[in-house]
Amino acid sequence: ELYPREVGGPLGALAIIAVLLSIAQFFRLLPSFVQGKMQMMISDGTPREGSLWGRLIRVLLVWVPLGAVVAVLLGYTYTAREFALLLVETIVLFSSVLMFHEMGLRWLRLTRRRMTYKVRQEHAKASQEEGELSVEDELLESDPDLLSDEGTKLLNVLTLFAGLAGIALIWTEVFPALRILDSVELWYQTGMVDGREVPVPVSLGDVFSAVAIAIIGWVALRRIPSLLEILLRQRVNVRPASAYAATRVFQYGATTVLIISVLGMLGGSWGQIQWAVAALSVGIGFGLQEIVANFICGLIILFEQPIRVGDTITVGDVSGKVTRINMRATTVRDFDRRELLVPNKEFITTQLLNWSLSDQVTRRILEVGVAYGTDMDKAMAIVRDVAMAHPLVLVDPESIITFEEFGDNSLLISLRFFLDQLEQRIIIASDLRLEINRRFNEAGIVVAFPQRDIHFDASEPLAITMVEA
Repeated sequence: ELYPREVGGPLGALAIIAVLLSIAQFFRLLPSFVQGKMQMMISDGTPREGSLWGRLIRVLLVWVPLGAVVAVLLGYTYTAREFALLLVETIVLFSSVLMFHEMGLRWLRLTRRRMTYKVRQEHAKASQEEGELSVEDELLESDPDLLSDEGTKLLNVLTLFAGLAGIALIWTEVFPALRILDSVELWYQTGMVDGREVPVPVSLGDVFSAVAIAIIGWVALRRIPSLLEILLRQRVNVRPASAYAATRVFQYGATTVLIISVLGMLGGSWGQIQWAVAALSVGIGFGLQEIVANFICGLIILFEQPIRVGDTITVGDVSGKVTRINMRATTVRDFDRRELLVPNKEFITTQLLNWSLSDQVTRRILEVGVAYGTDMDKAMAIVRDVAMAHPLVLVDPESIITFEEFGDNSLLISLRFFLDQLEQRIIIASDLRLEINRRFNEAGIVVAFPQRDIHFDASEPLAITMVEA
């Protein structure tokens, strides 16, 4: 039994009460900034004024030290003193965690600004030199905000886990009852001790630890790839498509390691699960072969990169832009803004047309028919001048204007021009047609239209019949 004099006597008890009341007052006057940060880390979103989380956090933080004051008044001075020391350590922990959280947010903001500034520089350089933006520039222009948001969510999750881990280390001696979980043995696994195989128990505490690690790993694996992509973009300066492929491969590998680790904590080993793996392989061979084939083809796509995020492709009767490459299927957004999930196997086993794999330049053919009797040299010169005057039609390769054929109703002129902006193909063709039509009207050149000659058989009188309406 402890007496008041063993913990400082009455003055010691008053000092402990003063410290606990100061902690309660500190929590009561806790800045809204700190409360907002805590709410954001818990809810993984933007904190709202007067939300349930904010009120709950404030009530808990204020009443915990007040409960310790009641314990001092009831004579549990030593317990209250130890509790006060743990509260002080907890305050220091959270202060440190919030400080590092703010440093991380500052780094993310600076990274986003550098990425945006870099994109604008590349945009200006491309506009001056070629008057264009490549697909990868467009991806970079839209990605900084997205990557920063994902990085912020990852930072919130890591900060929350760091705080919980610190609390567990600080308060572990207060909850010794949890150690009873280690005495509840569920099953045994074979382990090596001093070179001999001995049965090693798997306790209920091991199961809870495995579940905790699985949850933490699952949440982290959802956010870490975004941070890894930011680092690859900034430090290694890789292309967006390569960074995306690297993060996907890392995510698959880390998921495999996490599963193996959790199974190891639960007593699983290769010798114990090899028969299950063999049975699973047989099941895959019969029932899941398409899923496995799509997964393997997805890995081939990520490593070989026949398509990349941002490429414009045609597979089968579908054309559009690749927006996401997943484990089973790839998302393609067509020109009507509809998203189509294409199994990865289709890109490997069928014919694939990638419009922007190594070169953005494509050719477009525009045909114009003029009436018979037109000065063809003059008409072809007008078409050539219109093509050369358009700012988005490339000078190299040079446009080709040819007199194709004597058609049934017109003299056919073909304009083969080159451009490097796939999204502008239709608009550029429309601009050229409008300008050609205007120039032809000014020059008096008639654009031919279909004509039909009707011949009557006059070998015998025509039969004429009057029909009343």
